[in-house]
Amino acid sequence: MNTATVAGAASAGAKFLGALVLTLKVLVYLILMVAIGLFLMGIYRKFSARVQYRVGPPIWQPYIDVIKLLSKKDAATKNWVFDLGAVMGFGGPLILLLFLPLDSIVGLNFHTKGDLILILYLAVVGPLGFALAASVGASPWGAIGVGRALSMMLGYELPFILGILAVVAKDGTIMLHKVAAAQSIWNPAGWHYFQWPLILAAIGAHIGLQGMLSEKPFEQSVAPHEIGSGIMVEFGGRYLGMMLLMKAASLMAELGLFAIFFLGATTPLDTIIKIFILYIIAISFDAVLGRFRPDQAFVVLWKWPTIIALLGLLLTVFA
Repeated sequence: MNTATVAGAASAGAKFLGALVLTLKVLVYLILMVAIGLFLMGIYRKFSARVQYRVGPPIWQPYIDVIKLLSKKDAATKNWVFDLGAVMGFGGPLILLLFLPLDSIVGLNFHTKGDLILILYLAVVGPLGFALAASVGASPWGAIGVGRALSMMLGYELPFILGILAVVAKDGTIMLHKVAAAQSIWNPAGWHYFQWPLILAAIGAHIGLQGMLSEKPFEQSVAPHEIGSGIMVEFGGRYLGMMLLMKAASLMAELGLFAIFFLGATTPLDTIIKIFILYIIAISFDAVLGRFRPDQAFVVLWKWPTIIALLGLLLTVFA
């Protein structure tokens, strides 16, 4: 064996080892993010119970639910479209998490390569995937839930995107890590949320975030007391377990995205702290508010938060 062959084998071995280490880092990171998301879901159930003078389940109940559901078999036979939708729904937010600054907690740097166009594209993959799966189910409640989910998506995305565009206009970049770096980490006066006129864009986007999280008063696509949980009605066993994991990943991705653009989230520690604060605010409104009718929710989202976010964008661009 000549020297060139030995060098080639060593290079191939090094590349394989590097790819293996990278894969393990990605898996560890995604598992950690989903675990934190499940913890947030546990806080939501305990918090809501306390507000309603109930004891509520333990905070670790979502972990138990996921383990139990993933070990079960689904009672109904699903077709390949349903399976594809479930995979899309779970995979979308997982890929989105790779482009948030949280990935540096395990030594990754994908967040330096994520831009706004990619992020906005990935943000809709998860909801569209589960809408696709629910649309091929036999239950009419699922179809109603899909219709509501898609209409709500049109409602909350407009103020949210307008708010983000105002930040892009202010900072002159669509790269997430540069947007975060343009703000201070711990000084609220240096956050976009508290800078004029970006505060208008932030308020409009924050209301849109409440709809994105499907928290009251924008819970129309689930509405357990109206349409039997809507898009979730056809999910059981492992599929429902995947949906809970998707919800956990989506919480981290959506709240993290807002924290980056408006709260200067740069490092894993301050991003997680700001995600926690944002979620407490969201579930506080959820615990005390009722649910709008679908037509009311759509009108509300396209009216006040959109007007406020658009005003913030125009003032940022032309002031």
